[in-house]
Amino acid sequence: MIPLIIMPVYNDLKYFQMAIDSIMKTTNHPFTLIIIESESTDGSAEYADKLKDIYPNKDIEIIHTKKEGPMKAMNLGFKIALERKKDIYFTQTDVIHTGMFDRDWLMEYEAIGRMPDCGIATCWGGGGTACDNYVNNFQWVGGWSTYIPYKTIEKLGGYDENFEIGWGADIEYSWRIINSGLRIYRIDYWVYHHRRTPHLNDQNEEIKRIDKQNSAYFRRKYKL
Repeated sequence: MIPLIIMPVYNDLKYFQMAIDSIMKTTNHPFTLIIIESESTDGSAEYADKLKDIYPNKDIEIIHTKKEGPMKAMNLGFKIALERKKDIYFTQTDVIHTGMFDRDWLMEYEAIGRMPDCGIATCWGGGGTACDNYVNNFQWVGGWSTYIPYKTIEKLGGYDENFEIGWGADIEYSWRIINSGLRIYRIDYWVYHHRRTPHLNDQNEEIKRIDKQNSAYFRRKYKL
């Protein structure tokens, strides 16, 4: 299968360019790259529109949308994958490690995705362990550097948009995957370098408030 690489972008031109370049240099597996750009004002929108000229031999699509946050953009990616019956690799403007292990990360993800019980795949560092405000010690997969087979998307759809941005929606999606009888798989090396942006600082009081709100919603939803 030729997977879709979905990259939401908003005002991140410097790292956007680096992320695209790293994707192009680190896999020989065929893919369709879909950039979901959301009203950027720093030149990211214009750069996105040039990508098909910069990489004329690659399958690249650009979608310009309203600025409604990463979850809306990712759910648009889910919708496209469902319509086309395609697997998804979700990434943001993070850098893929180039040639570190002499392995083709996308080819490995696609092979894992073909396993009958694979619900989602990630790499080292691609997720975490929930604490007891969600489900204590539950191993979840984050939204980035995440490979989701079409069979999972067909069965479960996308993210629950009742979660406010922050933590929660990815934990809940992993919970749905496990409870549907599918499994979480991890590639045994780091695939990407994730930049921990300031708005995801877990010491931030606003993030603490959002996490408390999201975890309460999760527990109500599943009657925990």
